[in-house]
Amino acid sequence: MKLYVDSNVFISLIREEVFLNRTLFDEALSFFERVQERKDTIVISTLNLIEIKTKSYNTKKDLIENLTKRKINFKFIENTQNIESKRFEAIGIHRPDSIHVVLAIKEKCDCIITFNIKDFILAENFIRVMQPNEY
Repeated sequence: MKLYVDSNVFISLIREEVFLNRTLFDEALSFFERVQERKDTIVISTLNLIEIKTKSYNTKKDLIENLTKRKINFKFIENTQNIESKRFEAIGIHRPDSIHVVLAIKEKCDCIITFNIKDFILAENFIRVMQPNEY
């Protein structure tokens, strides 16, 4: 499978987050372990990198080292600045999530993995959306 992973999953792993008695870190860690076991590929955009750096101060190099250490297949999407996402904004998906949807579809990903299902629920007619523990 090819999985577009939302930034919040990476951030939860990096920051070892716990939220309202839910250990997001454990869910993220288990998700990445399953990705490695199944030999699936995660897709990461430059938009992901910006969001990850803003919340966790990790750079692209840090992320590559983390994924390589975990033996996870990944692909970077470069040059995502001029992505047209008005179609998804028109149905109620806010920017930058609308850009994530466009990128996932353009890359022919099987699904978007996110902790924030509510942010992507309106995209379900176009691409599958699931939480890390559902994968």
